[in-house]
Amino acid sequence: MALLFIAPALLLVGVFRIFPLIWGFVLSFFDSDGMTKFDFVGFGNYVALASDNAFRDSVENTLILIATLPMLLAILIHQGVPGGSFFRAVYFFPAVLSSVIIGSIFNM
Repeated sequence: MALLFIAPALLLVGVFRIFPLIWGFVLSFFDSDGMTKFDFVGFGNYVALASDNAFRDSVENTLILIATLPMLLAILIHQGVPGGSFFRAVYFFPAVLSSVIIGSIFNM
């Protein structure tokens, strides 16, 4: 009986999350124009992607941005370095600002 209550949510998750994920993975093995032409190329798209210098550079830049900068910011916040409180304020400002704005709006 409980499954009936979550069935609509599971259906929506399946239709809008899981199906597009699987369909995108299946389509990655084809060379297509998006409508009519579907030529099976196997892992050819992945080989072309791995050999593309622009893709390699973008992955490298992404890894630098998501690994190096947050680690440096965490060290600046955690260690007792001069200016650490400034970096802490800059880091937490966006999270605090949204709460303050919402509180101000509902207080009016």
